[in-house]
Amino acid sequence: MNKQMHLFGTETQLEKISKPGGPLLKINELIDWEMFRSPIEHAIRKDMSKGGRPPYDAILMF
Repeated sequence: MNKQMHLFGTETQLEKISKPGGPLLKINELIDWEMFRSPIEHAIRKDMSKGGRPPYDAILMF
């Protein structure tokens, strides 16, 4: 059966993956994400001269 996403589906999903002791929270505790920032930012070209909205954070995109 295919579950249909409802209006608050994102919030419900976030609650499921944010449970204490959940695997994503454990991974987040073990990994220092900031160590990836410099290499990622050097690999991404940021040309803000054309305007537009600011880019997402490099770590978030990673």
